This record gives sequence, structure tokens and C-alpha cells, in this order.
Amino acid sequence: MKPRPQEWPHDGTLPANVQEFLEWLLTPTFDREPRTQAEWGRQHGGIHPNTMSQWKRDKRFREAFDKRAQELNLSPYRIQEVLDGVFKAAASGDMKAAQLYLQHVNQLAPKRLVIEDRSIAALSDAELREALSAEGLLA
Repeated sequence: MKPRPQEWPHDGTLPANVQEFLEWLLTPTFDREPRTQAEWGRQHGGIHPNTMSQWKRDKRFREAFDKRAQELNLSPYRIQEVLDGVFKAAASGDMKAAQLYLQHVNQLAPKRLVIEDRSIAALSDAELREALSAEGLLA
């Protein structure tokens, strides 16, 4: 059965096959099975590519996609997988990868010196009174 957007639940959830399609779209292309959207539709009851295009344009789908993509992209597992790849490339002699890896682990980050320079004119009345009292210049 192919749910149309107007038949979707009103509780904010997606129909099961639409949720499955969303997860398939979020799978890295090198890991996707099946490889194409048309193949996915055929394997899931003959869902027409136009139907999947309508799903992707639906606001509810886009919101669910964006939320799930953000969760995946901030996943420590995905981040670690990328770092492992960068480390492997760096260990194989890729200097750009080495630079990126060392920056990530904060070994090449330039040290920053923060100098606070506030003039007396920038002080509030309370701050000025406090500074003068601390120096014993205000009774």
C-alpha cells in the first residue's frame, strides 16, 4: 500500500514504508542496498518514483529527514569512523590528513593569547567603585 501524504498519521510519525525510505536515503551511497531509488521502489511493492519524489517534497518528510540526518552526522560512531579514515590516510603519508588529524586532537592548534584591555571609561560605576575600594582609594 502506498500512503499518500494526506493519508499520513496526524501524530507526526511517518508511515512505515516512508520511514524505511528515509532511512535508506540516509544510508551512505556506498552501503545502499538496493543501489537506486527505482530499485528500492520495486522491492517495496512497486512504489512509483513519482510517489517517492512527492514524499521527499512533503514538509513532514523533510523535517524528519533533517532531524535524523543531524542525529546521524553528530553520532560519535560516524565521527570516529571518519577520524579512523583520516588517521589511516595520515599514517600512510598523506600530509593533509595528518594536519587535519593533529588539528582535531589539538596538537597543531595555534596557541592564542588573550589580552584584556579595558579602559577606565569602559568600566561601569559599580566596577569603578569596586576597583577603587580594592586599592583603598575609596572610603
